[in-house]
Amino acid sequence: MKGSYAAQYQSRRYGGYVPPQSTFSKFQAHGATDDGEDGDEIKSIFANPVSFMASIGMMFVLGREWGWWY
Repeated sequence: MKGSYAAQYQSRRYGGYVPPQSTFSKFQAHGATDDGEDGDEIKSIFANPVSFMASIGMMFVLGREWGWWY
């Protein structure tokens, strides 16, 4: 299985080492989930907008495929 573009870049550039203040490590930390004090999962602030935009894109692609518009 092929990894993500970011993982491939990091692997080629740094091997197994991830510099602590690198952009890759910052995005990895940002993308990770963390449990709050009450056990609820804290979501990324980007999760909802990205999900919404992906849904719009999916409807556009499928709508064209299904003949909703040309």
